[in-house]
Amino acid sequence: MPPARRQRRLPVQVVVNRLFLAGGKKKAYAALALTLFMVYFAKPEFHVDLKAMNTITEETKAAEALVTSVWGNVFTRIFLAVEGESIEDLRKTGDRLAGLLEREVASGTLSSVFIPSMIFPGEERGKENFRAWKAFWNRKRVAQFKKSMDAASSDLGFAPNAFAPFYSAINTRNYDTKDIPEAFFALFGIARNRDGSGWVQFSTLTPGANYDGEAFYASYGAKGIARVFDPNLFSERLGRYLSSTFQKMALIIGLSAVILLFLFFMDIKLTLITLLPIIFSLICTLGTLKLVGHPLDIPGLMLSIVVIGMGIDYSIFFVRSYQRYACENSEPLGLIRLTVFMAGASTIIGFGTLSLADHSMLKSAGLTSFLGISYSLIGAFVILPPVLETLFVPAQFPDRARTGAGKIPANVVKKYRHLEVSPRLSARFRTSFDPMFVELQHFLKTPGIIMDIGSGYGVPAAWLLELFPESRVFGIEPGYEKARISNRVVGDRGSIIQGSAPDLPVVPDPADAVLMIDVIQYLADDQLKLTLERLCRQLGNESLLIIRTKVCLEKGIGLPGLFKNIGSRAFGTKPHYRSVHEIRTTLIETGFEIQTVEPSGKGRGKTWFVAQIRRNRINMS
Repeated sequence: MPPARRQRRLPVQVVVNRLFLAGGKKKAYAALALTLFMVYFAKPEFHVDLKAMNTITEETKAAEALVTSVWGNVFTRIFLAVEGESIEDLRKTGDRLAGLLEREVASGTLSSVFIPSMIFPGEERGKENFRAWKAFWNRKRVAQFKKSMDAASSDLGFAPNAFAPFYSAINTRNYDTKDIPEAFFALFGIARNRDGSGWVQFSTLTPGANYDGEAFYASYGAKGIARVFDPNLFSERLGRYLSSTFQKMALIIGLSAVILLFLFFMDIKLTLITLLPIIFSLICTLGTLKLVGHPLDIPGLMLSIVVIGMGIDYSIFFVRSYQRYACENSEPLGLIRLTVFMAGASTIIGFGTLSLADHSMLKSAGLTSFLGISYSLIGAFVILPPVLETLFVPAQFPDRARTGAGKIPANVVKKYRHLEVSPRLSARFRTSFDPMFVELQHFLKTPGIIMDIGSGYGVPAAWLLELFPESRVFGIEPGYEKARISNRVVGDRGSIIQGSAPDLPVVPDPADAVLMIDVIQYLADDQLKLTLERLCRQLGNESLLIIRTKVCLEKGIGLPGLFKNIGSRAFGTKPHYRSVHEIRTTLIETGFEIQTVEPSGKGRGKTWFVAQIRRNRINMS
């Protein structure tokens, strides 16, 4: 039967692998150079004009220009609203407001003002106007005016008494307040409140050359003189508020992402490395927007949250794939690269198309997202590979004995550096608090081959390989993840396979020592006996069987054992705790001779059993 053909890779995957693997550190240096160049231009400039988010056709622009030429620009006018319980209250407020607005016109803050008090003043302002009127029309000026008018009116054909009403008004001695005719209420913007409890008056002002919206609002609106509505000021404040809100939101999401990444990795270096493409994308996006003359506006701020989220996703995929597979040439890592590339490319195409839209808001959102996601993807493919390849170089075991045992715990922890959280914390806590390692080395001299049944994350195996440079470890572990981690830690100094007792790992020669550390309490009686019988047939006469287990005392297994028992049952594992006598009996029945029985640590309820094959059992074999 001919051999199966080698499966061909997709052309896209070949291209992606070349983009990812080619260049090495040169790509990272190029990205660093680009970042340093863009930093100079990366100062964010925020543009929060809401009008810039509108897009209108040329016909609409022409119509707006026509309306403005006829009626003026109504969107630049200022609107005032004053309230009063009665019309008289409105007139008093209007009198006060009229004096203030006249000074604003004189200073150039306003160009034109009209309020009803200018035609129908209240009592106080009316009296002031009347006194000014009388002061202006003194006797000398009235006589001169009449003389000039009589001469001019006669030449123009006016009747002699044509201006008699005006002369009568000039000579009026008493002021008479005039009420505002109700027919003029609509014209003057006077109306009742909706609940009918009072009156409100609306006035329109035109800003002048020296107009400052913030200062005008502070002088009138903030002090309660009148309610002010300035469309431009409202637009500016709303834009600043939205900009500030989205900036805070982006900052909160960014900080939350950093915290979540740290809690996910529990590793500062991995957290910072995951953020490198995002930092690269942020700097380059701001720099590019500055170079093309496009400030960061509200749509860009809104989409920055999406860019941060997607960029972190790309980084997490790569960091986790290196954390798991460690080799950039592995097939699963290649599939992950292809997945990230396809996801990023499809998103870039979508936002790139959006950046060509005619609508300014859609165009801005598309351009910002296109640049942000593109730089995030470039950063993930350019920056992360050389950094992760350097970071995940496996720590090597010594080729000769260590001079001091004090360095062994730190060296063991280094083997788990930057791996998943569970094995890393397990290695750190076990080497720091478990007395097993100090006690275990007293039972062994210079073992060549060590069989480890129930390797866990391989912490005891790593310890022994550090302690004995000539040793090799072959183990078996029922958990797939634990077997994978421990096999990676052991490296070329042995192998750990997935499986469970009574199956045994394959060893090239008879093992010099067999470890069963915290294992036999998870084996039923028949499984334990079968495992020991198989070991008895494989071991040599000098081989050691080293067991550590929690024993069942007369007073029970203790509080820690009780909690562990509950946890084991929660995960579907039923522990089988045995007394020292029961373990002794089982070892003897399966052909072992017990050499040592001693407690492990103080108050832990665990006991060491060291045994060898009985001499007569060897002779019988």
